[in-house]
Amino acid sequence: DYLLKAVLRDLKGLSDIVNNVLMPHPSVAHVRSSIVLERLKESARLPLKQIAP
Repeated sequence: DYLLKAVLRDLKGLSDIVNNVLMPHPSVAHVRSSIVLERLKESARLPLKQIAP
């Protein structure tokens, strides 16, 4: 299994990648997508400097 994160302009961009890049590849059996409409947090970094002594 793989997780691909992509920032695309619109749903057509997603459709193009899924249908023209991913699905034609012989090692891809199926694709599942999730759409994020709004970013809640810019990064996954933790504020370790504030936690560590």
